[in-house]
Amino acid sequence: MGSGSDQIPHAGIAPKPNAEAADERGNGSDRSFGAAFAPGSDPEADALIRRLATEAATAARGVPVHPDTLWAELEGPVNIFDPDPAQVVYEPLRATFDYWRGLPAIDGVAQSVRVEPTALRPALGYLMLVDVLDDGADYRYALYGSRIAQFAGFDMTGKHLSAIPAPSPIGHFFRGCYGAVAQTRRPLYSAHHAPDDIMVGGWHRLILPLGTGRTVARHLVANVPVTPEGRMK
Repeated sequence: MGSGSDQIPHAGIAPKPNAEAADERGNGSDRSFGAAFAPGSDPEADALIRRLATEAATAARGVPVHPDTLWAELEGPVNIFDPDPAQVVYEPLRATFDYWRGLPAIDGVAQSVRVEPTALRPALGYLMLVDVLDDGADYRYALYGSRIAQFAGFDMTGKHLSAIPAPSPIGHFFRGCYGAVAQTRRPLYSAHHAPDDIMVGGWHRLILPLGTGRTVARHLVANVPVTPEGRMK
């Protein structure tokens, strides 16, 4: 767990935008993920992430949380294990996927915990490195890209996932996603709507396992903010 100094208010969400900024983001009337995610969710990925996220929410909130309730709070994220490269349309995600697929791997785990920035130039600013702590009991952001921080309104570099307050559903969703990749050693493409006070429509995220042998020690994550119409920010 992160220390008290790690705590961030309301999941680190930026102050609510003014009306002009809200218009630029979208007023919530269009909550689709755009054409890039037309295939919809992978039932296997959804089931595992829902279970892990619900377990995390129940433990953190101290009361039973129904999976449907949590999913409704998240407005129905979309998740795909082992995405086809053709589905990965945003350049930072595509460049990261190509890089990861080129690394030597054992049972799905790329055999490295370091990345080569020069090989990931199109994705710089959109990358995260997320350390797996205590077999997934918590996660630490070793790197939190500058473009991600710009649109999220906060920087998680050096902070733990557990720093996100328990009432926030998004932290439990992230825990479900990171846990699913660590357990299955499979790449995950995920998209979810942004909270109303984040100045983008949603996020498209590719989570890729790194480690030694069959043990996942770190996730390489590319995370792209998009407008409600699916345009990359």
